[in-house]
Amino acid sequence: MVLSKVALYCLESNPYLAHDIITTRTILNKGRIYEKFHQLYENARKKPNRFYKYTKMSIETFDYIVENVEKAEEMLANKNLSVAEKVFLTLRCLSTTKSYACLHQEHGLSRSTVSSIVYSTLKVMWKTLRPLHMPKPTTEHLRSVSSEFYLNWKFPNCMGCISAKHFYVYAPRNKSKEATIMLQGISDSDYKFLAIETIDETQTNEDILTKSKLLPQIRSVAPLPQYLPYSKTKLPHILIGDEEYPLKTYLMRPYPPRHSNEEKRRFNTILRKPAIVIYRTFDLLIEKWRILKKPITKSIGHAMLIARVACLLYNVVRDMDGDRDKEFQMLVANVTLKHPLVMTGVRSRRNNRYSAQARFVREHYKKYLTQQTY
Repeated sequence: MVLSKVALYCLESNPYLAHDIITTRTILNKGRIYEKFHQLYENARKKPNRFYKYTKMSIETFDYIVENVEKAEEMLANKNLSVAEKVFLTLRCLSTTKSYACLHQEHGLSRSTVSSIVYSTLKVMWKTLRPLHMPKPTTEHLRSVSSEFYLNWKFPNCMGCISAKHFYVYAPRNKSKEATIMLQGISDSDYKFLAIETIDETQTNEDILTKSKLLPQIRSVAPLPQYLPYSKTKLPHILIGDEEYPLKTYLMRPYPPRHSNEEKRRFNTILRKPAIVIYRTFDLLIEKWRILKKPITKSIGHAMLIARVACLLYNVVRDMDGDRDKEFQMLVANVTLKHPLVMTGVRSRRNNRYSAQARFVREHYKKYLTQQTY
C-alpha cells in the first residue's frame, strides 16, 4: 500500500499514531504466522491416526504429558503457542528425521522459534517426568525386576540387561566436524529403560567404561546375594552384558567363542535370550524417535538432552499405552531380531582381565543354568 503525502505527514507529526499502526501490523503478522500451526494441531487432534503419526503416542498419553509439564515456568514463555502446541511441536521434532529448517517451513514457524521451544520443552520434560517414569533405581525396585526376569525368561538374580548405542553429532555451525555420544542403557524385562547414561566421547580419552557412572550406581543399590531357585547355591545379582563388557561379580558376559566347549556354548545361548530385551528396547526407541536414526545436527549438549528425553518418553509410552502402542505391536510381533551378543562398540581395555570371584560367579551360573530344563 502506497501512502499519500498527507498520510505520511500525519505519521511524522504524530509518533503515537505511527506506533499504533506498526504494532497492529506486527500483531497481525504474528497471528498469520502462528495460525498455520494452530490449525495443524487442531486438525491432528480430530484424527487419532494422524495424531499418532505426528507424536508417536495416543492422545490420552499426550494429554497426560501436557498436564505434567504445563505448570513449569519455562512453558509460560512464547504465549503465542499453548503448552499443548509446544509439546506437540517437540514430539514432532523427535519423531521425524527432518531438520529444524524443514520443520519451520512445514509448520509455518521461524527456525529460531522451533529451536527455542523444543529445547526448553525437552528440559521441562526431563525435569518433571523423570521422577515418575525413570526414577533412580532402588534395592527394592531391582529385586522386583529380578523376579520379573525369572518369571519371563527363567533367568534368576538378573537386575537387568545392559548395552549401548553410539550416535553421530554434527555441530550446526561446522557440519564437517563429527562427534559421537554414547547412550548406555539398562532395561528391565518389560522393554523399559531402568536407567540410562549419556557420555560425550570427544571429552575423554579414558576407557569409556571407567568413565561410566551407571554401573557404580546400580552396584551400590544391588540386592544382597540370593539362593538360586531350587538350589543351595547363593549367588550375587547380576546385569547381563555382551562381550564388549568386562566380566564382574555383578556383570555377566558370555564366554568368548574361541576355545568354548558345548557347555559354554549352551550357556551363551541361554544368556542371549534375556539379553534380547535390551537390543529390542533400543530398536523400539530408535524406531519411535527417528531423530536418532541419522546424525543429529545439534550441539553436543542438545544432542545428549535429546537422547535422554527420547528414552524417558519411550518409557512414558510404555507405561501409559503399554502393548497397545502400534510401534511396539509391529516391531515385536512382526520382526524377529537376531542380534549377536556383540553390538555395543563399547571398548574396555579390561575385557580379558577379571577377578577369581567374577570367574567363580560365572562358572556357577553356567553350571546351574545348563542343568535346567527349558
